[in-house]
Amino acid sequence: MKIIHLITLFLVVLGGVHTIFNTLGIDMLGTLLGSGIHMTIIHFVIGLGTVYYVLPMLKSHLANH
Repeated sequence: MKIIHLITLFLVVLGGVHTIFNTLGIDMLGTLLGSGIHMTIIHFVIGLGTVYYVLPMLKSHLANH
């Protein structure tokens, strides 16, 4: 696997786990990294990683239909 694929996969998993913990009322990233403007940047990077990871699969799916 390409390194960028591994990084974006990690970001997707991290985002999913973070969402699960938030649903349970636990701010996982806030607890580990603190709060502040850098949290906005971290959430933005996780979102970009998710889009970068999912976009090729979405393109492939749409091309087949």
